[in-house]
Order: sequence, then C-alpha cells, then structure tokens
Amino acid sequence: MRSSIGATVFTLIAAAGLCWGAWGLLQPVAPLAMPGPPPTATNAPTMADALPQAWAHPFRTATSTPTITLTPTATSTPSATPTPAPPTDTPSITPTATETATVSPTPSVTPIHPPASADPTRLEIPAIGLDTKVTPVGITEQYDNGVLKRVWQVADYAAGFHQGMARPGHVGNTVIAGHNNIRGEVFKDLHKLKPGDDVYVWVGDEVYRYQVSAMYRVAVKGAPTSVQQDNLKWIMPTDDERLTLLTCWPPWSNTHRTIVVAFPVPLE
Repeated sequence: MRSSIGATVFTLIAAAGLCWGAWGLLQPVAPLAMPGPPPTATNAPTMADALPQAWAHPFRTATSTPTITLTPTATSTPSATPTPAPPTDTPSITPTATETATVSPTPSVTPIHPPASADPTRLEIPAIGLDTKVTPVGITEQYDNGVLKRVWQVADYAAGFHQGMARPGHVGNTVIAGHNNIRGEVFKDLHKLKPGDDVYVWVGDEVYRYQVSAMYRVAVKGAPTSVQQDNLKWIMPTDDERLTLLTCWPPWSNTHRTIVVAFPVPLE
C-alpha cells in the first residue's frame, strides 16, 4: 500500500475521540518555554508569516536548481589581412566539448540510508529521553456530525507509523504519531525538540538517523474546512526523504497539533 492518500479529507484524531478535531491554522513555533493557553483560530498567524530564520524550511524540493556555468569562448584577434597566417609553434585553439547542464524531468534523490524492507519498529530521541516501540496504524471510518470521515488511528503506549507512507530510506514522507497526555503519552515532550536534535528510527536491527529541521503548531478546533485540507500536506507523500512526527498539544488539552519535521543524515 504505497499510493498517496489525497482526495479524501483526513481528520487527525485519536481513536475513541480522545485526540480529535479539525486541522487548523499554521503557525511557526520557536523552541521556547511552554506558552500559555492556545490562541484562537481567528488570532493565529497565517502561512504568510515568516518562519524562524534559524530553521530550514521543511518543504524543500527533492532536487536543487542546476547552476549553469558559462565557459568563456576562445576568440582570436582579427589580423590585418584575411589570409591565414602560416603555422607557428604557438598552439592553435581547438574547440572542445563543453559540459551542458541538463534538467531531469523527474526528481532524482539518492537515499542516505539503504531503503527499509519493513515498517519502523522503534523510535529513539535522546534529547527528550524517548525510547519507544513503533507499531503500524491504519485508517478507520466514523461519522462526525452526520459526515462520514476517514480517520487515522493513534497507537496506545507506543508510537504509531502511518501504514502506507514511506518507510525509512525511501523517498517520501515517513509519518509517526503518538499521544501526548494519555495512554502512554509517548510524545508528551515532543514540543521540546529544537533544530539539530537527533532522531533515530529503527527497522529491526537497522537504524536510520534524522535531524530535526523545523517544528510547527496548527490549531484544530473551529478551523474551516479549507484550512483543514491545507494542513493535510504535513502527512501527505513528498518528493524528498523526510520524517514527520506529530502529536496533540498543549499537555492539558488537544486543541492543537505539534508537527516536527526531520531530514535524514549519515550515521556518525
């Protein structure tokens, strides 16, 4: 199951209605002390707000725009007569092939780690003292105010890998979610991560290293449908290799979602 989950609107909520709500307005979050009660959707910043300068933008593309280097063309100074000069010891200038920059029609990504052949089994984040098992989770269907919606499950006492998303080492989005204040609260300290923190995802005995690039917070209560749909991009497939971690926020509620984006780096 490796097809993208597109047209259908997903609502990220916990099983049994314990972590539910619509996706909401996107706002950047700096790794500071715990803020006060969450702002309402009407006062939250929009996508137009600047990102923290110290953090890389998480929606970078899989390939960079090629740089074209102009090679000077050898030219000769016109002589006084059009008659070619006789051969001398001075070497003549012979045109040589110049490398031409070409743009591949599709993204080309070289994985840093070998592609995994199975789903993640363990997640380790030293910066927050986290070491937990990872289990696959799927999608269930349920009615919300008379509307049938497809909802991602949330694992209890473990982190949950969104089955069907990219496995570690593969191009795409590896999505792992967990509770923040109930049933194991494995992601209770996720909001404390900062850029540069290491994240290790295990697939059996194989380990994959990532580094945190950015953290975002989205409001989910009272957000319009258009905002919910826009925020789905965080858990959709991507053209690059990345890890996305998400949970509810704040610790005393579930009105928002914390989203951490990390990119693969070589093992030391």
